[in-house]
Amino acid sequence: DPDRFPDVGGAVEFWQKAWSLVRLRERYVPLGGLDLYQLCPEVGGETLRPLLESGADIRMHVNNGALASFTDSLSLLHPFGKLVCHDLFVTDVQGYRTNFRGPGKYDGSVVNWVNGPLLAHVGRRKGFDVRYAPFRHRGGGNIITMTAQVRD
Repeated sequence: DPDRFPDVGGAVEFWQKAWSLVRLRERYVPLGGLDLYQLCPEVGGETLRPLLESGADIRMHVNNGALASFTDSLSLLHPFGKLVCHDLFVTDVQGYRTNFRGPGKYDGSVVNWVNGPLLAHVGRRKGFDVRYAPFRHRGGGNIITMTAQVRD
């Protein structure tokens, strides 16, 4: 609104001050025993160990709901079928260390990036190949295509 903010700098300063007053303070704490943490009904917290041991401390989404939906979908998949999903996937654990993968706006709603390495790890443990590829129907975006099918 030009009446309230004469220039872009004034508007930015306003939102910086407002955000500093309402922002939640984050405090990182180590996870408790992974054996006590249930990712979803069929997957225990120990499943996270390979991802957590992939290097230094890491901050990543677990996406409990997406993981539950993924495991439920795999159980329904025909042996010759293929699960295809288009979403915002982090495809490598290092992606959490090198890029911001926090909540973002997508088509007017707030979304989190889906933990692709976790889905791939769970899929492999259940006998599926899980692969990621750029969305081929439109370039220039962050959408990734995941495919999962029974391993040969």
